Amino acid sequence: MASLTYTSFDDSILHHLSQQSWRRGMVNFFSESIPFSFSSSNEYADLVADMITLFSNHLNQSINIVEYGAGNGIFAKKCVEKLAEKDTRFHYLITENVPSLVSYFETLAVVKESNHIQAKLLDINDFKLDQPFHVGILTYLLDTCPVKILEFQTGDLYEWRVSVLVKEDATVSFVTNNTLVTWNKSEIETFLSQPIPDDQLPLLSRIHECFDISWKRFQCEASDIDATGILEEWFENHAYQENGVFTFSNAWWAIMDSLRHHVSDKFMFVLYDFASNRGNYYQSYLESFGQFGICYFYSVSFFLFKYYCSRNNLQFLSSDFSESDNQIGIITSVKNKVFQEELTQFFNQDEPGKHVYDYTLLIKQADSLDACLSSIRKSKGVLTLDQQSDYVYLFSIALKFFEFECYDQVIYYLDTILADYGVQSLNAVLLKSKALRKEGFLADALALVEAAIELTPHFDLLHLERAYIAKELNKWDILKTSLESYFETVLANPQWHLLDIIKQL
Repeated sequence: MASLTYTSFDDSILHHLSQQSWRRGMVNFFSESIPFSFSSSNEYADLVADMITLFSNHLNQSINIVEYGAGNGIFAKKCVEKLAEKDTRFHYLITENVPSLVSYFETLAVVKESNHIQAKLLDINDFKLDQPFHVGILTYLLDTCPVKILEFQTGDLYEWRVSVLVKEDATVSFVTNNTLVTWNKSEIETFLSQPIPDDQLPLLSRIHECFDISWKRFQCEASDIDATGILEEWFENHAYQENGVFTFSNAWWAIMDSLRHHVSDKFMFVLYDFASNRGNYYQSYLESFGQFGICYFYSVSFFLFKYYCSRNNLQFLSSDFSESDNQIGIITSVKNKVFQEELTQFFNQDEPGKHVYDYTLLIKQADSLDACLSSIRKSKGVLTLDQQSDYVYLFSIALKFFEFECYDQVIYYLDTILADYGVQSLNAVLLKSKALRKEGFLADALALVEAAIELTPHFDLLHLERAYIAKELNKWDILKTSLESYFETVLANPQWHLLDIIKQL
């Protein structure tokens, strides 16, 4: 629990609650506004498939692929499709350590319809596999490992530690068993000091605002932080050359060691993370991590992986995307220089998603229908088909068309998303339902929302949307059950601040 003392970030309640938040499974993406595109775009999937195909051709054999921390499984679906297009021979294992997320994998057609694609519940920190693998995919996984935030300055090493206290006037109100409950400071502290029941996980989205967070720098020794000596070796070589802030995690080496126990002689790991290639990339401790709601993610110090690989007779290659906090790293046992040079060529381009993001911003800024259409035409004249299939890009277009009351176009673009992501894309489901209602297709809207509820019953807005549809259909039995379901889910995380807005209307 939070205390008066300053603790390492990896041992803080902030990291603990971030990890707990993922127990919510699919709902966590929407409750904490975590974007899909970074890890599930066709552009990124095609890049990874190209690298895997190059590796497969080098080995001249079918390869075993394991994706760790597969999230919603959408990247796996796309990577498998891209590999099939390239006629690559492979077996693909999709893994995740959250049971509710693994259950979503079973809904993917590529899993249900193929005997060379499987899903498995797996903890990357403690696992066994039936057979060695050749390629391991770790997308935005290492940047969730617990880290210490370090700073080096004029030859000295420091650690930034955090103190997290519950504010004296903090309160959290919610409904349980039809009773309004209000917790004050001591009750919030009690909640945080105990295992969190599944039905109280939604409270995590509101707990962060109850914290008083402060940071303090403490001098430290590299040898006390990292028993492997990797950090100490790097620090001795760089301490007097530059100043900066970076992160360190013993979990990185533990995971790498664990993975290497399950690989074939020739193997390759593909890492894609919020990462830095040099120790002075950040000048402030606050730059070294980010967050979506209660979910924290931490920059991975790719420059330290070079030392790890050197010690273990491995090769480390990485991208150096300019003006980007995200980088791709490759760890491989293959020493072939031609292979490594060909692999490095994949990094001689912009980061996946960069051009899409630029045009998405242009579309979002459109203040008229004509300006919106002009921006869309401009983007389609430049972006590839893979780039045009980007989730955020398509959803932003649909949202703009909804703003301009072009509901047929809203449905068209959302259908493109849903054909790709299915009803896992809950905000696309909600927006399409609203557009269908505007066009008078109430039965279609109801069927769409009910399919999403069956897959993700704990997302409150789905039940509210079903209530709106039921009201327009004059189906009072569905309206009643929808409202009951809505309040059962939403009252664990009520938006009480909206009451003040309603009073002003």
